Amino acid sequence: MLPVAEHIIALDSSGTILAQGKLSQVQAHIPKFAAANRPINEAPKFQTYEASPPTFSGNRDHGQIGNEYVAATTGGTKALKYYFDLASWPAWAGFYGSLAIVVCMNTLMNIWVKWWAEDNDKEPFRNLHMRVGIYWLWGILAIEIRFLLHGIMQKVMATTHYKLLRTVLDFSQDLELIDSELPIMLLLACFALFMCLAQLVVVCVNVKYMTAALPIYIGVFWALKAFCTRTSQRLRVMDIESRAPLFSNLMETMTGLVTIRAFGFQNKHREINHHNLCETQKPFYLLLTTQRWLTVTLDLVLAGFAVVLMGIGVGTMGQISPSSMGLALVNTISLGSSVKMLVTYWTGLEVSLGAISRVKHFIEETTSEHLRDETNLIERDCKFQGPIQFNAIWAYYM
Repeated sequence: MLPVAEHIIALDSSGTILAQGKLSQVQAHIPKFAAANRPINEAPKFQTYEASPPTFSGNRDHGQIGNEYVAATTGGTKALKYYFDLASWPAWAGFYGSLAIVVCMNTLMNIWVKWWAEDNDKEPFRNLHMRVGIYWLWGILAIEIRFLLHGIMQKVMATTHYKLLRTVLDFSQDLELIDSELPIMLLLACFALFMCLAQLVVVCVNVKYMTAALPIYIGVFWALKAFCTRTSQRLRVMDIESRAPLFSNLMETMTGLVTIRAFGFQNKHREINHHNLCETQKPFYLLLTTQRWLTVTLDLVLAGFAVVLMGIGVGTMGQISPSSMGLALVNTISLGSSVKMLVTYWTGLEVSLGAISRVKHFIEETTSEHLRDETNLIERDCKFQGPIQFNAIWAYYM
Protein backbone atom coordinates (compact mmCIF):
# COMPACT_ATOMS: atom_id res chain seq x y z
CA MET A 1 0.00 0.00 0.00
CA LEU A 2 2.89 2.41 0.70
CA PRO A 3 4.08 2.81 -2.94
CA VAL A 4 0.65 4.13 -3.98
CA ALA A 5 0.24 6.46 -0.98
CA GLU A 6 0.36 10.21 -1.71
CA HIS A 7 1.82 11.27 1.63
CA ILE A 8 3.64 9.16 4.22
CA ILE A 9 4.50 10.15 7.80
CA ALA A 10 7.11 8.07 9.67
CA LEU A 11 7.08 8.22 13.50
CA ASP A 12 9.50 6.86 16.08
CA SER A 13 8.61 5.08 19.31
CA SER A 14 8.06 8.37 21.17
CA GLY A 15 5.72 9.77 18.50
CA THR A 16 8.21 12.21 16.95
CA ILE A 17 8.04 12.69 13.18
CA LEU A 18 11.18 11.32 11.55
CA ALA A 19 10.30 11.96 7.91
CA GLN A 20 7.29 12.71 5.73
CA GLY A 21 6.48 13.03 2.06
CA LYS A 22 6.43 10.52 -0.77
CA LEU A 23 7.92 7.06 -0.49
CA SER A 24 11.21 8.06 -2.14
CA GLN A 25 11.65 11.00 0.25
CA VAL A 26 11.02 8.86 3.33
CA GLN A 27 13.37 6.15 2.06
CA ALA A 28 16.14 8.74 1.55
CA HIS A 29 16.00 9.76 5.25
CA ILE A 30 15.48 6.26 6.70
CA PRO A 31 17.74 3.57 5.11
CA LYS A 32 16.11 0.71 7.07
CA PHE A 33 12.72 1.76 5.77
CA ALA A 34 14.04 1.58 2.19
CA ALA A 35 15.32 -1.96 2.67
CA ALA A 36 12.10 -3.17 4.26
CA ASN A 37 9.80 -1.83 1.51
CA ARG A 38 10.26 -3.28 -1.95
CA PRO A 39 9.06 -1.30 -5.01
CA ILE A 40 5.61 -2.19 -6.20
CA ASN A 41 6.79 -3.44 -9.60
CA GLU A 42 9.24 -5.88 -8.05
CA ALA A 43 7.71 -9.31 -8.17
CA PRO A 44 8.11 -11.45 -5.06
CA LYS A 45 9.83 -14.78 -5.31
CA PHE A 46 7.82 -17.87 -4.54
CA GLN A 47 8.89 -21.45 -4.26
CA THR A 48 6.50 -23.73 -6.12
CA TYR A 49 5.69 -27.33 -5.34
CA GLU A 50 3.91 -29.90 -7.44
CA ALA A 51 0.68 -30.82 -5.72
CA SER A 52 -0.34 -34.44 -5.57
CA PRO A 53 -3.97 -35.42 -6.15
CA PRO A 54 -6.02 -35.88 -2.98
CA THR A 55 -6.64 -39.36 -1.72
CA PHE A 56 -9.82 -40.63 -0.16
CA SER A 57 -10.14 -43.50 2.27
CA GLY A 58 -12.70 -46.15 1.52
CA ASN A 59 -14.93 -46.62 -1.47
CA ARG A 60 -17.69 -44.18 -0.48
CA ASP A 61 -18.47 -41.42 -2.94
CA HIS A 62 -20.16 -38.09 -2.41
CA GLY A 63 -23.50 -39.40 -3.62
CA GLN A 64 -23.45 -42.21 -1.08
CA ILE A 65 -22.50 -39.83 1.72
CA GLY A 66 -25.26 -37.43 0.65
CA ASN A 67 -27.82 -40.24 0.59
CA GLU A 68 -26.76 -41.39 4.05
CA TYR A 69 -27.05 -37.83 5.36
CA VAL A 70 -30.52 -37.41 3.87
CA ALA A 71 -31.59 -40.76 5.29
CA ALA A 72 -30.25 -39.85 8.74
CA THR A 73 -31.75 -36.36 8.84
CA THR A 74 -35.19 -36.85 7.29
CA GLY A 75 -38.42 -37.82 8.98
CA GLY A 76 -39.49 -41.36 9.70
CA THR A 77 -40.86 -43.65 12.38
CA LYS A 78 -37.79 -43.12 14.59
CA ALA A 79 -38.19 -39.35 14.45
CA LEU A 80 -41.92 -39.67 15.17
CA LYS A 81 -41.24 -41.92 18.19
CA TYR A 82 -38.57 -39.51 19.43
CA TYR A 83 -41.06 -36.66 19.11
CA PHE A 84 -43.76 -38.56 21.01
CA ASP A 85 -41.31 -39.42 23.80
CA LEU A 86 -40.74 -35.72 24.48
CA ALA A 87 -44.25 -35.43 25.95
CA SER A 88 -46.22 -37.59 28.37
CA TRP A 89 -48.27 -40.46 26.99
CA PRO A 90 -51.46 -39.42 28.89
CA ALA A 91 -51.34 -36.12 27.02
CA TRP A 92 -51.08 -37.91 23.68
CA ALA A 93 -53.88 -40.31 24.71
CA GLY A 94 -56.11 -37.36 25.54
CA PHE A 95 -55.19 -35.75 22.24
CA TYR A 96 -56.05 -38.77 20.08
CA GLY A 97 -59.15 -39.57 22.14
CA SER A 98 -60.47 -36.05 21.66
CA LEU A 99 -59.60 -36.20 17.97
CA ALA A 100 -61.54 -39.46 17.57
CA ILE A 101 -64.58 -37.88 19.25
CA VAL A 102 -64.43 -34.91 16.86
CA VAL A 103 -64.29 -37.22 13.83
CA CYS A 104 -67.16 -39.36 15.11
CA MET A 105 -69.30 -36.27 15.64
CA ASN A 106 -68.57 -34.92 12.17
CA THR A 107 -69.41 -38.29 10.60
CA LEU A 108 -72.52 -38.97 12.70
CA MET A 109 -74.03 -35.65 11.70
CA ASN A 110 -74.38 -36.90 8.10
CA ILE A 111 -75.80 -40.24 9.26
CA TRP A 112 -78.22 -38.43 11.56
CA VAL A 113 -79.52 -36.41 8.60
CA LYS A 114 -80.09 -39.68 6.71
CA TRP A 115 -82.07 -41.20 9.60
CA TRP A 116 -83.99 -37.97 9.96
CA ALA A 117 -84.93 -37.98 6.24
CA GLU A 118 -86.04 -41.63 6.34
CA ASP A 119 -88.26 -41.05 9.40
CA ASN A 120 -89.62 -37.85 7.88
CA ASP A 121 -90.84 -39.84 4.85
CA LYS A 122 -92.77 -42.20 7.12
CA GLU A 123 -94.14 -39.61 9.57
CA PRO A 124 -93.43 -35.93 8.74
CA PHE A 125 -92.31 -33.56 11.49
CA ARG A 126 -92.10 -36.27 14.13
CA ASN A 127 -89.86 -35.23 17.06
CA LEU A 128 -88.63 -32.27 15.02
CA HIS A 129 -87.34 -30.27 17.98
CA MET A 130 -85.46 -33.27 19.37
CA ARG A 131 -83.74 -34.03 16.07
CA VAL A 132 -82.78 -30.43 15.39
CA GLY A 133 -81.55 -30.04 18.97
CA ILE A 134 -79.33 -33.12 18.79
CA TYR A 135 -77.98 -32.01 15.41
CA TRP A 136 -76.96 -28.64 16.83
CA LEU A 137 -75.65 -30.27 20.02
CA TRP A 138 -73.20 -32.36 18.02
CA GLY A 139 -71.95 -29.27 16.21
CA ILE A 140 -71.45 -27.36 19.48
CA LEU A 141 -69.62 -30.30 21.09
CA ALA A 142 -67.37 -30.62 18.03
CA ILE A 143 -66.42 -26.94 18.32
CA GLU A 144 -65.71 -27.30 22.05
CA ILE A 145 -63.50 -30.34 21.52
CA ARG A 146 -61.59 -28.47 18.82
CA PHE A 147 -60.75 -25.79 21.38
CA LEU A 148 -59.72 -28.55 23.79
CA LEU A 149 -57.40 -29.97 21.14
CA HIS A 150 -55.73 -26.60 20.67
CA GLY A 151 -55.14 -26.36 24.42
CA ILE A 152 -53.60 -29.84 24.58
CA MET A 153 -51.37 -29.15 21.58
CA GLN A 154 -50.23 -25.87 23.10
CA LYS A 155 -49.10 -27.58 26.30
CA VAL A 156 -47.43 -30.45 24.46
CA MET A 157 -45.57 -28.17 22.07
CA ALA A 158 -44.48 -25.82 24.88
CA THR A 159 -42.90 -28.76 26.72
CA THR A 160 -41.29 -30.03 23.53
CA HIS A 161 -39.85 -26.67 22.60
CA TYR A 162 -38.50 -26.12 26.14
CA LYS A 163 -36.69 -29.45 26.14
CA LEU A 164 -35.22 -28.83 22.71
CA LEU A 165 -34.02 -25.36 23.72
CA ARG A 166 -32.20 -26.86 26.68
CA THR A 167 -30.38 -29.14 24.27
CA VAL A 168 -29.41 -26.98 21.29
CA LEU A 169 -29.84 -23.35 20.29
CA ASP A 170 -28.09 -23.34 16.92
CA PHE A 171 -30.84 -24.84 14.73
CA SER A 172 -32.85 -21.70 14.02
CA GLN A 173 -34.60 -23.10 10.94
CA ASP A 174 -35.28 -26.48 12.54
CA LEU A 175 -36.58 -24.93 15.75
CA GLU A 176 -38.87 -22.77 13.65
CA LEU A 177 -40.28 -25.90 12.02
CA ILE A 178 -40.64 -27.68 15.36
CA ASP A 179 -42.34 -24.73 17.00
CA SER A 180 -44.67 -23.59 14.20
CA GLU A 181 -45.20 -26.09 11.38
CA LEU A 182 -44.87 -29.46 13.13
CA PRO A 183 -47.75 -29.06 15.67
CA ILE A 184 -50.14 -27.83 12.98
CA MET A 185 -49.14 -30.54 10.52
CA LEU A 186 -49.50 -33.24 13.17
CA LEU A 187 -52.96 -32.05 14.18
CA LEU A 188 -54.23 -31.72 10.60
CA ALA A 189 -52.67 -34.99 9.41
CA CYS A 190 -54.20 -37.00 12.27
CA PHE A 191 -57.57 -35.31 11.79
CA ALA A 192 -57.50 -36.02 8.04
CA LEU A 193 -56.51 -39.66 8.66
CA PHE A 194 -59.39 -40.24 11.06
CA MET A 195 -61.81 -38.49 8.71
CA CYS A 196 -60.72 -40.70 5.79
CA LEU A 197 -61.22 -43.86 7.84
CA ALA A 198 -64.65 -42.76 9.07
CA GLN A 199 -65.83 -41.73 5.59
CA LEU A 200 -64.56 -44.96 4.04
CA VAL A 201 -66.49 -46.94 6.64
CA VAL A 202 -69.67 -44.99 5.85
CA VAL A 203 -69.24 -45.51 2.08
CA CYS A 204 -68.55 -49.24 2.41
CA VAL A 205 -71.45 -49.78 4.83
CA ASN A 206 -73.96 -48.07 2.53
CA VAL A 207 -72.53 -49.44 -0.76
CA LYS A 208 -70.98 -52.83 0.05
CA TYR A 209 -69.62 -53.34 -3.47
CA MET A 210 -67.14 -50.48 -2.94
CA THR A 211 -65.21 -52.67 -0.50
CA ALA A 212 -63.71 -54.62 -3.42
CA ALA A 213 -62.22 -51.44 -4.91
CA LEU A 214 -60.69 -50.18 -1.66
CA PRO A 215 -57.34 -52.07 -1.89
CA ILE A 216 -56.67 -50.59 -5.33
CA TYR A 217 -57.29 -47.01 -4.24
CA ILE A 218 -55.39 -47.45 -0.98
CA GLY A 219 -52.41 -48.77 -2.97
CA VAL A 220 -52.55 -45.80 -5.34
CA PHE A 221 -52.73 -43.33 -2.46
CA TRP A 222 -49.84 -45.03 -0.67
CA ALA A 223 -47.68 -44.92 -3.80
CA LEU A 224 -48.41 -41.20 -4.24
CA LYS A 225 -47.63 -40.55 -0.60
CA ALA A 226 -44.31 -42.45 -0.77
CA PHE A 227 -43.22 -40.66 -3.95
CA CYS A 228 -44.15 -37.19 -2.72
CA THR A 229 -42.66 -37.76 0.73
CA ARG A 230 -39.29 -38.82 -0.67
CA THR A 231 -39.24 -35.90 -3.10
CA SER A 232 -40.33 -33.38 -0.47
CA GLN A 233 -37.70 -34.58 1.99
CA ARG A 234 -34.86 -34.01 -0.45
CA LEU A 235 -36.28 -30.68 -1.60
CA ARG A 236 -36.56 -29.58 2.03
CA VAL A 237 -32.91 -30.48 2.68
CA MET A 238 -31.96 -28.55 -0.47
CA ASP A 239 -34.03 -25.61 0.75
CA ILE A 240 -32.23 -25.48 4.10
CA GLU A 241 -28.79 -25.88 2.52
CA SER A 242 -29.48 -23.19 -0.09
CA ARG A 243 -30.23 -20.64 2.64
CA ALA A 244 -26.78 -20.97 4.22
CA PRO A 245 -24.87 -18.88 1.59
CA LEU A 246 -27.56 -16.19 1.69
CA PHE A 247 -27.48 -15.89 5.48
CA SER A 248 -23.65 -16.00 5.56
CA ASN A 249 -23.41 -13.27 2.94
CA LEU A 250 -25.94 -11.18 4.86
CA MET A 251 -23.97 -11.47 8.11
CA GLU A 252 -20.66 -10.72 6.37
CA THR A 253 -22.20 -7.72 4.62
CA MET A 254 -23.54 -6.34 7.90
CA THR A 255 -20.13 -6.77 9.54
CA GLY A 256 -18.08 -5.24 6.71
CA LEU A 257 -20.53 -2.61 5.53
CA VAL A 258 -18.10 0.25 6.16
CA THR A 259 -15.34 -1.45 4.16
CA ILE A 260 -17.69 -2.23 1.28
CA ARG A 261 -18.76 1.40 1.03
CA ALA A 262 -15.19 2.69 1.40
CA PHE A 263 -13.86 0.65 -1.53
CA GLY A 264 -17.00 0.89 -3.68
CA PHE A 265 -17.87 -2.83 -3.66
CA GLN A 266 -21.64 -2.23 -3.53
CA ASN A 267 -22.40 -3.50 -7.04
CA LYS A 268 -20.31 -6.65 -6.59
CA HIS A 269 -21.96 -7.58 -3.30
CA ARG A 270 -25.38 -6.72 -4.72
CA GLU A 271 -24.78 -9.24 -7.52
CA ILE A 272 -23.64 -11.88 -5.02
CA ASN A 273 -26.71 -11.33 -2.86
CA HIS A 274 -29.03 -11.47 -5.90
CA HIS A 275 -27.43 -14.73 -7.04
CA ASN A 276 -27.77 -16.32 -3.58
CA LEU A 277 -31.38 -15.16 -3.35
CA CYS A 278 -32.24 -16.71 -6.72
CA GLU A 279 -30.60 -20.00 -5.72
CA THR A 280 -32.59 -20.00 -2.48
CA GLN A 281 -35.92 -19.72 -4.30
CA LYS A 282 -35.36 -22.73 -6.60
CA PRO A 283 -36.05 -25.51 -4.03
CA PHE A 284 -39.03 -23.56 -2.67
CA TYR A 285 -40.72 -23.33 -6.07
CA LEU A 286 -39.89 -26.96 -6.86
CA LEU A 287 -41.59 -27.99 -3.62
CA LEU A 288 -44.61 -25.84 -4.47
CA THR A 289 -44.78 -27.41 -7.95
CA THR A 290 -44.71 -30.89 -6.42
CA GLN A 291 -47.63 -30.03 -4.15
CA ARG A 292 -49.69 -28.67 -7.05
CA TRP A 293 -49.00 -31.82 -9.08
CA LEU A 294 -50.08 -33.92 -6.12
CA THR A 295 -53.36 -32.00 -5.84
CA VAL A 296 -54.20 -32.56 -9.53
CA THR A 297 -53.35 -36.27 -9.34
CA LEU A 298 -55.50 -36.82 -6.26
CA ASP A 299 -58.43 -35.03 -7.90
CA LEU A 300 -58.20 -37.36 -10.90
CA VAL A 301 -57.99 -40.49 -8.73
CA LEU A 302 -60.97 -39.45 -6.63
CA ALA A 303 -62.94 -38.60 -9.77
CA GLY A 304 -62.42 -42.21 -10.85
CA PHE A 305 -63.57 -43.35 -7.39
CA ALA A 306 -66.81 -41.36 -7.78
CA VAL A 307 -67.37 -42.75 -11.31
CA VAL A 308 -67.04 -46.32 -9.98
CA LEU A 309 -69.55 -45.52 -7.23
CA MET A 310 -72.05 -44.12 -9.74
CA GLY A 311 -71.55 -47.17 -11.95
CA ILE A 312 -72.34 -49.45 -9.02
CA GLY A 313 -75.45 -47.41 -8.26
CA VAL A 314 -76.70 -47.69 -11.86
CA GLY A 315 -75.83 -51.39 -12.13
CA THR A 316 -77.60 -52.31 -8.89
CA MET A 317 -80.76 -50.35 -9.57
CA GLY A 318 -83.26 -50.95 -6.77
CA GLN A 319 -80.87 -52.86 -4.49
CA ILE A 320 -79.49 -49.73 -2.80
CA SER A 321 -81.83 -47.21 -1.22
CA PRO A 322 -81.69 -43.61 -2.47
CA SER A 323 -80.76 -42.35 0.99
CA SER A 324 -77.83 -44.79 1.24
CA MET A 325 -76.59 -43.84 -2.24
CA GLY A 326 -76.91 -40.15 -1.43
CA LEU A 327 -75.02 -40.58 1.84
CA ALA A 328 -72.31 -42.55 0.04
CA LEU A 329 -71.96 -39.83 -2.62
CA VAL A 330 -71.77 -37.08 0.02
CA ASN A 331 -69.06 -38.97 1.90
CA THR A 332 -67.22 -39.70 -1.36
CA ILE A 333 -67.08 -36.01 -2.16
CA SER A 334 -65.94 -35.29 1.39
CA LEU A 335 -63.46 -38.16 1.09
CA GLY A 336 -61.78 -36.37 -1.80
CA SER A 337 -61.06 -33.34 0.35
CA SER A 338 -59.98 -35.50 3.28
CA VAL A 339 -57.56 -37.57 1.18
CA LYS A 340 -55.99 -34.44 -0.28
CA MET A 341 -55.65 -33.05 3.22
CA LEU A 342 -54.13 -36.32 4.43
CA VAL A 343 -51.49 -36.65 1.71
CA THR A 344 -50.64 -32.93 1.74
CA TYR A 345 -50.38 -32.62 5.51
CA TRP A 346 -48.67 -35.99 5.91
CA THR A 347 -46.05 -34.88 3.40
CA GLY A 348 -45.61 -31.65 5.36
CA LEU A 349 -45.41 -33.69 8.58
CA GLU A 350 -42.66 -35.86 7.13
CA VAL A 351 -40.76 -32.75 6.07
CA SER A 352 -41.19 -31.19 9.51
CA LEU A 353 -40.08 -34.41 11.20
CA GLY A 354 -36.81 -33.96 9.34
CA ALA A 355 -36.09 -31.13 11.78
CA ILE A 356 -36.56 -33.57 14.68
CA SER A 357 -34.24 -36.04 12.94
CA ARG A 358 -31.54 -33.42 12.44
CA VAL A 359 -31.71 -32.34 16.08
CA LYS A 360 -31.67 -35.99 17.18
CA HIS A 361 -28.73 -36.69 14.85
CA PHE A 362 -26.83 -33.71 16.25
CA ILE A 363 -27.47 -34.73 19.87
CA GLU A 364 -26.40 -38.34 19.33
CA GLU A 365 -23.45 -37.80 16.96
CA THR A 366 -21.88 -34.59 18.32
CA THR A 367 -19.64 -34.95 21.37
CA SER A 368 -20.34 -32.55 24.21
CA GLU A 369 -17.64 -29.92 24.83
CA HIS A 370 -18.48 -29.56 28.52
CA LEU A 371 -16.04 -30.83 31.11
CA ARG A 372 -17.13 -33.42 33.63
CA ASP A 373 -17.57 -30.91 36.46
CA GLU A 374 -19.47 -28.44 34.27
CA THR A 375 -22.50 -30.67 33.85
CA ASN A 376 -22.89 -31.62 37.52
CA LEU A 377 -25.14 -28.91 38.93
CA ILE A 378 -25.64 -28.40 42.66
CA GLU A 379 -29.05 -29.53 43.85
CA ARG A 380 -31.37 -27.03 45.49
CA ASP A 381 -31.71 -28.98 48.73
CA CYS A 382 -27.95 -29.36 49.10
CA LYS A 383 -26.87 -27.95 52.50
CA PHE A 384 -23.34 -26.64 52.69
CA GLN A 385 -21.54 -24.02 54.73
CA GLY A 386 -18.55 -21.85 54.03
CA PRO A 387 -18.00 -18.40 52.58
CA ILE A 388 -16.67 -17.69 49.11
CA GLN A 389 -13.58 -15.47 49.13
CA PHE A 390 -11.85 -13.68 46.26
CA ASN A 391 -8.20 -12.79 46.96
CA ALA A 392 -5.96 -10.84 44.58
CA ILE A 393 -8.51 -10.94 41.77
CA TRP A 394 -8.54 -8.29 39.04
CA ALA A 395 -11.22 -8.51 36.33
CA TYR A 396 -12.76 -6.24 33.76
CA TYR A 397 -15.56 -6.39 31.20
CA MET A 398 -15.31 -5.00 27.66
